[in-house]
Amino acid sequence: INYNDLEPYYAEVEKFNQVSGPTFFPWGAYHGPYPKRSHYRACMHETFRRGCEALGIPSTVGPMFILSSATKDRPGCTYRGFCKFGCMPKSKSSTLVTYVPHALKYGAKIIPNAMVVRLNVGKDGTVRSVTYLSEGNEREQEGDTFIVSAYSIETPRLLLNSKSEQFPEGIANSSGMVGKNLMVHSADFVIGKYEEMIRQYRGPQGLALTQEWYTRKPGDGFVRGYTIETETLQPIEFSQALIKGKGVWGRQLIEDMRDYNHYVSFGIVGECLPSENSTVTLTVEALAARTADYIIDAKQRFEL
Repeated sequence: INYNDLEPYYAEVEKFNQVSGPTFFPWGAYHGPYPKRSHYRACMHETFRRGCEALGIPSTVGPMFILSSATKDRPGCTYRGFCKFGCMPKSKSSTLVTYVPHALKYGAKIIPNAMVVRLNVGKDGTVRSVTYLSEGNEREQEGDTFIVSAYSIETPRLLLNSKSEQFPEGIANSSGMVGKNLMVHSADFVIGKYEEMIRQYRGPQGLALTQEWYTRKPGDGFVRGYTIETETLQPIEFSQALIKGKGVWGRQLIEDMRDYNHYVSFGIVGECLPSENSTVTLTVEALAARTADYIIDAKQRFEL
């Protein structure tokens, strides 16, 4: 499977969600334009781009699953920067405000607070039902078609947990590779303080970026690349960064927090190589042992 196989589906999703982005994106296979215009750049994004320009590094504003202008049922972004803590205007295109209302409109039924634990296979080798937990009880849901789309941790957990006579090692695992080669990404950030007001909370957090080192070039000395982008640390996150990074607390933490609007955060998101050591497995025994350790630790704390 290569990018050309996936591109029509990416395009469909971007059109449905009205992805915003530049008229031209300088890296990757797809260069734009996107369904909606780019978001406005705040001081943080302009600061990033000025720094890149001074160093001779190309940069741009990236595509975002956040509305840059209103649609018939959702408003455009208000640029208050609370993307990670819940978008009250519903400008951020989460499943909750896009596909779920669309599905309900066409008759879907949502079962909240439920977790699928097993796929049940019929004699013909196809999935005939799922077992899920709801309010502490196991329930079963039959169906004709099942979509297993639970990200890179929960999907292999579900496949591995669905063992049967036909699939003793779990569904789709005849190769033994389900859960293997989990590819995560590194996520680091750098905080800098400026004389002028930056107000890093304004605007989408990862809007300005450079992928100059995302694709490997001869002589780079590494295989996978990384993206550098603007990063928003809300006040509570910023205080945690000061505590962990500088070791400040009490009065000094309060004084440092008074300068919050003068700081800007830049994130470095890197790719990792696939490795069989990066594995998702079922660890019932390990979980039981860890739970026992927690009980012992809690008892000791209580006695102290």
